[in-house]
Amino acid sequence: MRNYIEKDGKKTTFIIESDNGAVLDTVAHGMLENNNIAGMLPFTVMHVDDVTTVRYDVTPFVTLTEMLERVVSRKEIVSVISTVLEASSMCEDYMMDAGSIILDTDRMFYDEERSELHLCVMPFIDDGNSSIPVKAFLKDFICRAKFDSSENCDYIGKILGILNSGEEPDFTVIRNMVGEPESTAVKQETDNHEKASASSGNIKGNENTFCEVLQEPIRKTVSEPVSMLDSFVDDDHESEDESSFKGFFSGILGKKAKNEKTEKKQDAFSDDDALMAGFSDGKNGYFIREKDAKGTVILKNREENRTPVLVRTANDEKIEIKGKRFRIGSDSKTVDYCISDNCAISRMHADIINKKGVLYIVDHNSTNHTYLDDQLLKGKKEYRLKNDSLITLADEEFRVCF
Repeated sequence: MRNYIEKDGKKTTFIIESDNGAVLDTVAHGMLENNNIAGMLPFTVMHVDDVTTVRYDVTPFVTLTEMLERVVSRKEIVSVISTVLEASSMCEDYMMDAGSIILDTDRMFYDEERSELHLCVMPFIDDGNSSIPVKAFLKDFICRAKFDSSENCDYIGKILGILNSGEEPDFTVIRNMVGEPESTAVKQETDNHEKASASSGNIKGNENTFCEVLQEPIRKTVSEPVSMLDSFVDDDHESEDESSFKGFFSGILGKKAKNEKTEKKQDAFSDDDALMAGFSDGKNGYFIREKDAKGTVILKNREENRTPVLVRTANDEKIEIKGKRFRIGSDSKTVDYCISDNCAISRMHADIINKKGVLYIVDHNSTNHTYLDDQLLKGKKEYRLKNDSLITLADEEFRVCF
């Protein structure tokens, strides 16, 4: 199976080509062509000899990976999360497999003008397909996002609480919780305060009247984009959704400021706290959480964060591994590093994926296979790379250097 993005003039197309004998999912084709299913894109099909080509028109959109390279607003995050949840929940109603939704940020497309996510499905029936769990994908998406520092980021903790709970997440709950603009939420809180104040004179006659004075929400103001680490959870007003959000993330998110004095203390939440957790500092990439023999966390020096390289054994050529996904193969139009002088290399042979500074290699079911330290790799599965790892694509050797 081969997939790639083709740009022809002003038109951009996401293309999936089948292997010989691949069976088209005709049910999904018909359902997407005749129904509007939660942001899922319809596709066209073309048969030439034994090859079936499926095309998605993604001309006006950017990939989700490109979106994550900038600061992302509350509205955009809610749009992505709710659309993925809604699409997966609607598949059963349309006799489609939720696992066929392609959850790969390089193959998910976002309309920046309308703040809408568009999804593609794997159009061929694959009994051995191992899809990414929706919850795992969404939590990874949240961890990669750079949140808008001008907005109140408390909603992140609430969403993670829902995703970490044992129940199936409901996209309508998330939309109702954080879908409205922040200004509307503040206005609603102010209206509630005014109503409570106006009814204070009648409190003796009605035991159920709510008359607590509501404080204006305190928001953190910083100049840099904030990550998930800058969201705060209020322990004094913890909801059922928030109470389920315990463990690792609750220690990172901290507590919400309740007055000016507390707010000043919260402002002391420094980059070091983020780095100790192994997350991005928003400026210089990611730091891996490592400990010495006594349990002390070791932070890598920023100067050591150099771009990793591949050293080609045949000619000692050094190739910088750039971006979140670095593609290697013989097709110069679709790969980041083209091996044109070795006919044993497949058109899209393998990818090197960068996840928060940790490198993985994925074989694309290549004809002559991929090996890591002489171990045969299974197709479409991630294998972690280390410094001095030996990668063999068919009979072409590369050494990984950090």
